[in-house]
Amino acid sequence: MGPPGPGDVAIFERLTLEAFQSGLSWLTILRKAATPSAPAFDGFDIERVAGYGRRRPHPAVADARIVRNRAKVEATIQPTHARPPRYASPTARVRVDRLVWSFAPSGRRARPRRLVDIVASTPGVDGAREALKRHGFVFVGPTTMHAAMQAMGLVDERT
Repeated sequence: MGPPGPGDVAIFERLTLEAFQSGLSWLTILRKAATPSAPAFDGFDIERVAGYGRRRPHPAVADARIVRNRAKVEATIQPTHARPPRYASPTARVRVDRLVWSFAPSGRRARPRRLVDIVASTPGVDGAREALKRHGFVFVGPTTMHAAMQAMGLVDERT
């Protein structure tokens, strides 16, 4: 498992990339020149994304550099509108990086030996997913959240 080093911006970016990948191949995401990043989402600067407002459809939907899925664009912006902002700000009540890392498994878990031993979810994944949903995140279903936590080093499924 990796150390709890990535901050809010890195976690926000990883959750967004996993959400955008949902239902698509990674090749589709990687072929996009800027994927969901600057300037479409201002480099995942959460305070700037929070300033986008609630225009529907959001201008990022027309940005050819990203996957132009209105629901996914709005899902990226939605949690930044929580009042007070729920992450990124030093005065925030909840920071997304601390929230996600709070669900890191304690101790070491035996790695799966066979592909059939790999579980689709864990209590930590389910807990993080539910906590993020309470804070306005969408597109954090079990598979997406499990993949995000793998990318963050919280779940080790290497055989």
